[in-house]
Amino acid sequence: MSSTTLDLTENNDSGVIPTRCSDWSLTCDKASSKRFWWNTPYSISVWEDSLDLSSKSAVGELTDDKVWNAYLRFQLKSVYKQCGVCHGPETSVDMGLCCYCGSPVHWTTCAIAATADQIAWKAGNKGIPKEKLLVCRNCDDLADPGIAITPHVDNARRCLIRALSIEHEYPLHIKSTLHRLLKSAEKSPDDPDLLRRTIEVVSMHFQPHDSADFVERRFVQSKDGFGVIAKRFIPKFTVVGVYPGYDDPLSGEHAKKGRPGPKYSLVDMNCADYFNRVFTEFSMCITPFFNEPSPTEVSNTGWIQETCRPEGRLSVMTSRDIQPGEELMIGYGPMYPRTYPHNYDALAFHRVEDVADPICFSLWHWTSLNEADAKFVCYVAYDPSADEYVPWETQKDSSPIASPFASPRSTDTPNPK
Repeated sequence: MSSTTLDLTENNDSGVIPTRCSDWSLTCDKASSKRFWWNTPYSISVWEDSLDLSSKSAVGELTDDKVWNAYLRFQLKSVYKQCGVCHGPETSVDMGLCCYCGSPVHWTTCAIAATADQIAWKAGNKGIPKEKLLVCRNCDDLADPGIAITPHVDNARRCLIRALSIEHEYPLHIKSTLHRLLKSAEKSPDDPDLLRRTIEVVSMHFQPHDSADFVERRFVQSKDGFGVIAKRFIPKFTVVGVYPGYDDPLSGEHAKKGRPGPKYSLVDMNCADYFNRVFTEFSMCITPFFNEPSPTEVSNTGWIQETCRPEGRLSVMTSRDIQPGEELMIGYGPMYPRTYPHNYDALAFHRVEDVADPICFSLWHWTSLNEADAKFVCYVAYDPSADEYVPWETQKDSSPIASPFASPRSTDTPNPK
């Protein structure tokens, strides 16, 4: 689009947001109100917030080279890479990027090293480490090697690279420990002691305090699979774990090339690999193994967005006292693809925005997908002095502060029981 005719209106009737790009277009998805980039020459689609680009006020100044460079950087740091040639996932050997089409590709089998002239062909490649840029067999018109896609064995190095892709979430002591372990793993990637230590450190973050001691993974006969069982009494409003995982924004694009549909996704977070195996570094985390209630059961835990966690990183909290031997269960939500009988019984803790001191949540119970069936249960507040959640009540104690389906505006003030 010519700069002389650039219209900086945020949206138009087509949903396309004007930029200075010709190969890339930024479009608003009216169904979700999210924006995505589309690359016409290579049929690339990626959500806007997946790319590290300028603020919205500078969208009109973005060029093809800037967006392309951001896309390559996104691919480099992504945990979920899928080869553009054989369509297989990344193994313990790092993938590179094709300097022409931007696809992640396996070294040697699916791509060859790019020359300086080939890299310079696209200005958007500038700044990307040269050792990461290749030419894939598709762009170089070479035969597909026909590699069989089979599960691979993780090593400590690969687990640490994945774990550090979300290092911004970790407290300093965990981040520092993982970086020290990675230095050792670069020298001894297959060291089993490094792998064991990596799993322990990662679980410290996703199983805070002593939560790992409350529960165990055990075979549940009625579910014909594993579930999470209480090893001892667990009081109500206890956080029993944080759902682990990494951003997986291209799972839909990967599915077009044969990747199995994700089974361990929570919103955009996925804690399992291409083959739907929970990542090795999350093997001591308990939340991926929670079952839904069967048709004769009800949930006893709910999802909560704790204020100490990044947006979208949900924790699991008990909604009542749990006795030893009880199975902990949680509703998966309306979008999960099910092939088994279940009871849609969901519990969720919603932040009460109008109450800032203390931080307060309202617990809601859904017995169906109908919003009218949602029932308010109680209030829960966070006590920072004890680092725990406690029951609360309102002064009127007659109605909830707000439904999760509307912005809270009540003047009720919660009080400790």
